[in-house]
Amino acid sequence: MMAFLQPLSPAKFYFWNGGFPIQSTEEPLLQQTLTVRDFFSQGKTMRALGVNEWLFVAISAVMTTSVIGLTIHRLVSIVDDDDSKTPALTICILVLLNAVFCFYYSINGVLCEKKFEIYSLTVSLILLLIYLIFDYFIVKDDIQDENVQSVQLARLVAASALAPFLMVLGFVVMRRFGLLQYRIVGAFVSLQNMHRQTCIFTSVLKLDFQAACNVAVLALQNGAQLAWPQISVLAAVIGGSLLWTCMGNFAMRRESRPLMWAFLLFSPALPAYCAFQFTASVEVLTTEANSRHFLHYSQLVACIASILLRFTTLPAAILVYRNFAKGLRERAFVVGIDERTPLRNSDVHAYS
Repeated sequence: MMAFLQPLSPAKFYFWNGGFPIQSTEEPLLQQTLTVRDFFSQGKTMRALGVNEWLFVAISAVMTTSVIGLTIHRLVSIVDDDDSKTPALTICILVLLNAVFCFYYSINGVLCEKKFEIYSLTVSLILLLIYLIFDYFIVKDDIQDENVQSVQLARLVAASALAPFLMVLGFVVMRRFGLLQYRIVGAFVSLQNMHRQTCIFTSVLKLDFQAACNVAVLALQNGAQLAWPQISVLAAVIGGSLLWTCMGNFAMRRESRPLMWAFLLFSPALPAYCAFQFTASVEVLTTEANSRHFLHYSQLVACIASILLRFTTLPAAILVYRNFAKGLRERAFVVGIDERTPLRNSDVHAYS
């Protein structure tokens, strides 16, 4: 009879995570701080990363820093040139923008175990490769400097060699995600589903902001000779999109219904701007004989993608809104885990 009253060994407990049954063992708890909680999110520290995750972060850092460094060198040469090249300047800004987003998605996606940010990384890498191909094979015709052409080729080779490997490794790393969510909300299936919906919402919000920045940069037509109206519109679009993104994130974390209603109310602003840019690009393509039509075609695709993303964000926001006052805020955003709740050593190695 007393045998049935003995506590079960932790080795007999399992929980299911993305198709991988994880078995815990009776190993001592780590004394190091392996998780951290701040104002924005809860995630792992760099010390808690496994071998594959370290390799993923390292490859991402090497690729993005090399692309950013070579692009800054290219951008300085364009600005110093009296004969401003509009396509070259625009593409350089786009490459810098998307490279920064790629680096953010890789770091935050691993530390916070967000699968949809790994998906966003894949989309951003493809977009980055497209811009680099445009820059080398189309804009190269206007460049006579062999050093500049070498910089363009080096960027393209570095991105083309590392991006596919980074995509594949991202999916390998992503399959091991799930332990952090278990530590945040526990074994409650309903809370796990709600937490997963918030992760989808925040990831789509960031991708929406990235698309808005691409649309705003592609609207530049005067290269380095920007006029104040263009600068004002560019700042308004990017600043307004950033404010809208922060509003949605804060409304989700605080479960503020009035703020979420304001978030939904201002959501048609970017689609209206995209519709205007779409119409302007179509007019240019149908009336002007411009050798730089690829920028306008890119603007058409960016506008359509931005509108689709905005209409994807709204259902995700409604799902998050319906989860208000159901306990997720107290679990994930107020109480949560902190640096005083270490992981088990076995749990860490199971995901490495």
